[in-house]
Amino acid sequence: MKSIKSMAAYEEALHQGQKETVMIFNSNWCKDSAALAPYVDRLEPIFKTIDFYWVEREKVPVIAKHLNIYGVPSILYYHYDQLVASYIDPFAKTVGMIVEFIERSRQGRI
Repeated sequence: MKSIKSMAAYEEALHQGQKETVMIFNSNWCKDSAALAPYVDRLEPIFKTIDFYWVEREKVPVIAKHLNIYGVPSILYYHYDQLVASYIDPFAKTVGMIVEFIERSRQGRI
């Protein structure tokens, strides 16, 4: 999974990637992010046409502030460069929960 380390990289990912993009925001201090981290690479083989990015919230606070992301892990689904759906709350997420979120978000778009 690729990482986003600047606002420029975030914008480039949305404009030069595939038609679907998922950004997973995390924090190094968050136990739920740490528990999810070893498993997020399982998403790419399930959704081969989606570009996935791992974004450390504290390393790029300008993006988190721009998107109002305060709870982690948070997942954002983009169709082309438009934010379609977000899964932002302060609770732990499993890969299965993220798969369900992506499948709901994709309905009628692919």
